[in-house]
Formats: sequence, structure tokens, C-alpha cells
Amino acid sequence: MGAGQTQQENVECETAVVRVSYDPEADAAYISLTDEPLMPGRDSIPCDTPDGVNAMVIVDWKDGRVTGIEVLDASHRLHADLLASAMPKE
Repeated sequence: MGAGQTQQENVECETAVVRVSYDPEADAAYISLTDEPLMPGRDSIPCDTPDGVNAMVIVDWKDGRVTGIEVLDASHRLHADLLASAMPKE
């Protein structure tokens, strides 16, 4: 590393606000990355998936920040332990 550069470290945070909700009927999960209520005006952008993976993942943006991630066909795209610990979708 050169002068003035700093090394980034991986940091785990047990107090981070990440909530997962799951609707088994729709097989859709939402991963909320903020405690703030989801207000109108956010941009929902579908993400590209790896070659050969037919999935729908949508990232929500608000004021230049990622606020949440929606995953359709969640039972096939997310780990079962994550879905088992998810809150019911309201």
C-alpha cells in the first residue's frame, strides 16, 4: 500500500438492522436494510443474475442508498435457515 492508503477490514455487526420477511404463498422474501419505513419515491431496480440462473432479485434504492432487496422464488434462491427465521410478510 502507498502513503495515505488504508486497509479496509471486514467488520461484523451484531446490532445491524436487517429484517427478513417472507410470504410463503407468494414465495417472496424481502430483506430490509433499514429501520426507516419504506416511503414512496424509492427506485426498484431488477438485478442481473449469473448465467444460467433464472431468478428475479430487485434492489430498492432511496436517496442513493440501498434500502432493501426483494427475492422472488425465494424458497429456491435463499437458504432455508434464513426463511425459517423470517417474519411473516405483512
